[in-house]
Amino acid sequence: MKAVTKIITRLLLILSAQAYSTPVYWTDWTTRPDANSAVGSINVGGTNIDVTLTSTESLYGLQTDCGTNFWVSYAGSFTSGTADNAPTPCEMVQFSAGSTVTVSFSDTVENLYFGLLSWNGNTTTFDTEISIDSSVRGYYGGPGTPSMNATSTGFTTTSGYYGEYHGLVKADGVFDDVSFTHSTEHWHGFTVGIAGLSDEDDNNQVDAEVTAPSSVLTMLLGSALIAGFSHRKQHKNKA
Repeated sequence: MKAVTKIITRLLLILSAQAYSTPVYWTDWTTRPDANSAVGSINVGGTNIDVTLTSTESLYGLQTDCGTNFWVSYAGSFTSGTADNAPTPCEMVQFSAGSTVTVSFSDTVENLYFGLLSWNGNTTTFDTEISIDSSVRGYYGGPGTPSMNATSTGFTTTSGYYGEYHGLVKADGVFDDVSFTHSTEHWHGFTVGIAGLSDEDDNNQVDAEVTAPSSVLTMLLGSALIAGFSHRKQHKNKA
């Protein structure tokens, strides 16, 4: 019976960890049509969603393949919150001049994740409520935990090596687009991911990918419980 109890405990721990872990589908940035915009796509179970980013000021740059992977963490993890995976290596939009940025999606999506890199001494405000999902000591320092504003729609970070915020910010809900303002610094990196599509059919597909392992574990947990009761019954009959 002790062995069965250990199995049940381990399964419950695994199920608990999975319940709060979300696979994130990150943007594959591809081109920069002009100085103020970038485009890419997100693939969710074979469905491609076009992503268009526009800024009121010129972008500093766009990284679409590896030279340097800036999405590294030296302490902490991009996945220490609800996200199951960190931003895609070597994929980011780089900002310098403070501006208003709008990110639009070709299909309605749900639960946004913003990957932020080296947001140093920055004041940022979104048009929706957000939460800080993770903070890490990243490529340029940190962890630089942001200070949230009173409406939970934005944050400020301090200046200097330890003020360099690297991490993930999350916005729950369904979105066709999202906008935010940010302030000027030398440069800071950005990418965006989603938890899935809001369309019912596609969303069911995404949910199946997330819950399938949990379903297996649930069945195993049930089997362990049955085995435990059977063991107790046999032991009682022998007595």
